[in-house]
Amino acid sequence: MTIWIIEDDVAHASDAWRQIKSLVAEMEALARRRKGVAMEQITPAKLFWDQSMTWKPRLKSLDYDDVVPSEASSQLPDIVVLDLFRGDEFVAPALLRSLREWEREEKRDPVRFSHVILWSAYPGRPDALNFVRGEPKRDKHIVPMETKDEMQLRTNVAHCWRAREEELYP
Repeated sequence: MTIWIIEDDVAHASDAWRQIKSLVAEMEALARRRKGVAMEQITPAKLFWDQSMTWKPRLKSLDYDDVVPSEASSQLPDIVVLDLFRGDEFVAPALLRSLREWEREEKRDPVRFSHVILWSAYPGRPDALNFVRGEPKRDKHIVPMETKDEMQLRTNVAHCWRAREEELYP
């Protein structure tokens, strides 16, 4: 499972990172118990962060001892936590459009879209509110959030994780 956090605010990215890392440990332990295999046999989840909020992301780690492989930005994510704004600039629609174009270009059969969690501390702006409420109607792989609540994020990532596993292993 590859998870990207696209967030320009370091504090918010760190909060998301902490919640997702904890969830990843739980999901991997659950997979180990369910499958009855050693931890070494479970493919570890990969978690990356991009602060630039530009396309293509420049992925890095918030864990100081982690080295991000150079090919990380060229591998499609399974789950994306996407902040709506870079500063005051509403960038989520352009980033989502670029991600979806990239996924279509990969020529996988069938096209497998990333699960994207929209999260923002400022969803009340009319353009952002319309996007958060309207995009899930057009794209079934979108999970809207009208807050940056860490526990809600954790729940949504877990939901997306299970949905992705069902897509990959029906």
